[in-house]
Amino acid sequence: GVNLTEGMRFTVDRTNGTINFAAGTSPYGAPASGTNNVVITAYKTIAGNKAKIAGCKIMIPFGGETGLTGGTRMFVMGNPSYPRTYWWSDLGAGQSYGMAYFPDDQFEELIQNDDKIVAAAKQFGYLVILKRHSLFTVDYQFDGEEVYFPVREFNSTIGCIAKESVQLIENHIVFLSDNGVYMIVSLSADDEENVRMVSENVNGTAISPGLLSEPSLESATSIDYDRKYWLAVNGKVYLLDYGIKPITSKPANLSWFRFNNINASYWYGNGSLYTFHGTKAAVFIQEYLDFGKPIEAWWESKSFDFGLPNYEKTINQVFPSIRGDTNSSMTVQVFSEKPTVYSKTIDVLSFSWETFDWSLFSWAVQRFSKPYRLKPKLKKVIYCRIKVYDKSAYRDAGISDITIDFTVNRSVKR
Repeated sequence: GVNLTEGMRFTVDRTNGTINFAAGTSPYGAPASGTNNVVITAYKTIAGNKAKIAGCKIMIPFGGETGLTGGTRMFVMGNPSYPRTYWWSDLGAGQSYGMAYFPDDQFEELIQNDDKIVAAAKQFGYLVILKRHSLFTVDYQFDGEEVYFPVREFNSTIGCIAKESVQLIENHIVFLSDNGVYMIVSLSADDEENVRMVSENVNGTAISPGLLSEPSLESATSIDYDRKYWLAVNGKVYLLDYGIKPITSKPANLSWFRFNNINASYWYGNGSLYTFHGTKAAVFIQEYLDFGKPIEAWWESKSFDFGLPNYEKTINQVFPSIRGDTNSSMTVQVFSEKPTVYSKTIDVLSFSWETFDWSLFSWAVQRFSKPYRLKPKLKKVIYCRIKVYDKSAYRDAGISDITIDFTVNRSVKR
């Protein structure tokens, strides 16, 4: 193309908003007929327009055939002054005016409700916008001349409360809502279950507080690292290990763990996992101490009624299968609805030069879990709950399974 000079090849009437090519001569004059081959670029400065874009807190590339990581345009949103609006830029990669240019008419306001836009991510080739209580998809369509980004709401009840909780796990967007951690299963508004809760095992109850009992959930942060979803809030981490069970498994079968004393305002994972909080940074290492202090670890079961809530039982024996890479000790406790608690400490001996201690010397190396027999003899109980814990320094242990041997007695008489 050829750049034309105002006053020589054309004139501009800025009052009426017209351009006159009549003064031009061939080949630059306006022909009586022919191909539409003139591109006119005009601009003017409008107070406050730059602040609309500069005030956005969320930015994500989207558009074209670029997959999950790329995009031909930048989408921005999260401006506190325009909480329901998002904008998209011009083409990048030298094809037009670049991603730093946001045309005045390229925006959309999600006015279906008054909630603000919290986060954005990509799944199945769509841009997904997450509001406080609703979810939207933005599509990319090109008709040969014009590009369109149609938007639609696909869930009007579930939304995201914490921007930094959003991760893409096994091609599914995962996020924290008012009711727990959810996974987007489908982007179809016609699908009755297009989202699914995956955190029911750690949400907690009135008796046993959990994730939903935490204050300031909006400030939660997360990372997807080592096939684990790490969700940090208030010095705790709720960890979903989807390497044990895929995240698409039944929610009740998912493996969640809770860790204390981990503060993470920001995360970084590349070979090693780092956390940042205030002026401090920490890195996770393979160690049996936490900043020089023992790591207290425990596992606790639910209260079992063995499918017979109206019968008394005798808990005869409990067989925990435990192994360790170090000389360890694990305390096993057996609870019922009665005040009596059975407690037994098990020594798990395993040779290791790294944690060698003459007082616990053993040449044994445990490659497999070893079952231990305990005899709690809890009589006339309805419920049974197991807790296994240890808080010794330089020690580790793992539990592969627990078997409970019980006898059914008579039905409850009250």
